[in-house]
Amino acid sequence: MAGARVAGLIVCSDMSTKPVLVLRDVRRRWHRPPLSFCLVADIDNPTEQSFSWQVVVMRRGVEIDRTPETLEINSLSQVFIPTRLGVGDAQPRSYTVQWLLDGSVSATISLDFGDPEAAP
Repeated sequence: MAGARVAGLIVCSDMSTKPVLVLRDVRRRWHRPPLSFCLVADIDNPTEQSFSWQVVVMRRGVEIDRTPETLEINSLSQVFIPTRLGVGDAQPRSYTVQWLLDGSVSATISLDFGDPEAAP
C-alpha cells in the first residue's frame, strides 16, 4: 500500500484558518513579486501513518527558500496542510515550488511573479 501523497495543491495570496479555512485570491501568476504567498496541500494518506513535509522554492534549479521540515503525526486518511511562505526579496521571474513528503518530491507547481519573459 502506498504512503502519503499530495492529491491537490492550491496557491493563493492570503488565507485565514479560523474558524474555517478561507482562501483569498487563488492564482499562479502575479504582476509583480508578492511579499508572501500561501499554499494548501490536500494530502491523501491511505495508510494513516505519520509523515514529514517540507516546501522548497526553486529558480532555474537553484534552491531559493525552504520551510522547516514538519512531522505530521495526524493519522487521518485526508489531511489539509496550509502554509505561508515569505518571498520578500523575490525577483519578477518564474519559480518552481516543490512539496516534499518524507523527503521526496510529491508535487510541483510553477509560479510567475511577473516574469517579463513568461507568456501571458
